[in-house]
Parts: sequence; structure tokens; C-alpha cells
Amino acid sequence: MLSASDVAEGAEPADTVSTALPETPPVERAVFVLREASAFAHAELGEFLGRPEATVQQIVHWVRKYVDGRRSRYGADIVRHHEVTARFRAACVAPGSAQGFQPPADQP
Repeated sequence: MLSASDVAEGAEPADTVSTALPETPPVERAVFVLREASAFAHAELGEFLGRPEATVQQIVHWVRKYVDGRRSRYGADIVRHHEVTARFRAACVAPGSAQGFQPPADQP
């Protein structure tokens, strides 16, 4: 998991990665996780998977590019983002609570 300093230095927020990875094919997902979380070398991953090192490098590059493309493009305040997401989830699970998702009067 990323620390606050990782996020401040531009590392990928965990929620972006966790929502993007399930959409990637299993081999690509495994390569990315093993490389990024466990710091396996490209050559080691190639051995595990029976694929050339260059192919593994391309997979990591492709998945990183895909995850980067899923990042917010609008620079939304992260606290506000989490508040809205929490209200949306609550509205989805509580019958008749969609009114609770209406924006506050001071918000557009």
C-alpha cells in the first residue's frame, strides 16, 4: 500500500490501481503486481511465465500506461472525492435514500 509520501511524490493512488487492474487480463495483472508490489526483475518474471524479458517489460509498460489513463483528469480535491463517493455508495445500498445524494445547497 502507498504511504502519504508516495502519493505526494506522484505514485499511483491505490484506488486508481485497484479499479483499473481487475479490467486487465490475468497475466498482465500478475506481471504488474509482481513487478510493482514485489519488485521482481523483468527477467525473473519472464522465467516464471515462460516469456521473454522484453515481453514482460512491454506488459509492465502497457499496464502502467493503462492505469495512468484511469487517473482523474480534473484535479478534484481528494477529500471531496471520498465524501461524494461515500454518499453515492450509501445511496446505492439504502432503499429510497437517493435523495441523500443530492448536492449540498452550497455546491453546484
